[in-house]
Amino acid sequence: MGAHQNPKRTSWEKLSGATVLFVHDGREHLSALEDLVSHQRISFNRVRNCQEAREALDGPVPIVIFTDTKLLDGTFEDILAFAAKAREAVSVLVASEIGNIRLYEDAMERGAFDFLTPNVELWQFQSIFASAVRDAQDRRAQVSIRQRLCAAPALPGPVRLGTRPVTAASRNPDHTAQGMNDLASQSHTPRLARHINV
Repeated sequence: MGAHQNPKRTSWEKLSGATVLFVHDGREHLSALEDLVSHQRISFNRVRNCQEAREALDGPVPIVIFTDTKLLDGTFEDILAFAAKAREAVSVLVASEIGNIRLYEDAMERGAFDFLTPNVELWQFQSIFASAVRDAQDRRAQVSIRQRLCAAPALPGPVRLGTRPVTAASRNPDHTAQGMNDLASQSHTPRLARHINV
């Protein structure tokens, strides 16, 4: 990893409450990513395989999951499937020890937020991670808004049009009972035609 600094350091400070799940069995490229995350005071847990990842998602759902491409009992595809079924939105970052365009395309088509290789620069990693957190937070907020809208009290019964009584206090005199009678007695010409010189 390079020694570049991210000019938007404040975005990392805002992520201090984020929780992260790493899924790997001690692979070097993911351990290096764990070090980067821990240096930013972001809490994370590590599980070793798909079974443990599925169990971890039954508890508090992390906002981001980093997963290796190959695991003892499955692949990143399994982790993406678990994440898609999680109670809350989660962004999945697939990390590979080699750059492989087919693997990248496969991960992205299956719903990964992004694909990381060991040669990712520090500033790139920070930007990708911050974007992944924001993406999951935004999706969670959208679900929360939809839930609040669905839980709003319903309107009282169906509203029937044309049943409201017409009163003399209407702002438009044409809508009062007298105004309607006046219009009817003025002419049988359609209303629009009365305003056009023919």
